[in-house]
Amino acid sequence: LQTSKQCIYFSHPGKLESWKANPDNHGYVVCFSEEFIQGFDGKQSLDQSFPFFNFEGNSILYLTESEARVLQYTVEEMIEEAESYRPDRKSMLKYQLFQYLIQIRRIYEKSDAELSTEVKNNTSIFNRFRRELDHYFTDLANGKEQTQVSVSEIASRLALTPGYLGTVVK
Repeated sequence: LQTSKQCIYFSHPGKLESWKANPDNHGYVVCFSEEFIQGFDGKQSLDQSFPFFNFEGNSILYLTESEARVLQYTVEEMIEEAESYRPDRKSMLKYQLFQYLIQIRRIYEKSDAELSTEVKNNTSIFNRFRRELDHYFTDLANGKEQTQVSVSEIASRLALTPGYLGTVVK
């Protein structure tokens, strides 16, 4: 993994996760509903328009300092708008959020293009594995699942051997 102080972590509905505050981390959390931004690109859903919002995409995007500065500026403009009392602030926030997501998508696509085919394939398998685990734990929490899932079961659902799945996840 590449290390960087500047990164973006993506989450989306249906993704199970836990958050714990860490005083060493600094930054912004941008939360919004799909309904809030719906309609800006005309026809596609959020995860189709922005690949980092689906299970197949990378959930962490590492940024250069200049990329981080550009995105920080946009977020700070959004915060300023959100704190304003202008009657059209909701409309402006939608436009700013869409601009922010497009900026991120451009960085994401550039970063993704630099990855090897093997890394892309392994990332896709890993993300499908995570999705299966998320579904399992959601079903377990809702009482739809009673048994412990095994690596073999998940590998079978992904049409992989357990050994290969283990290698990819490691």
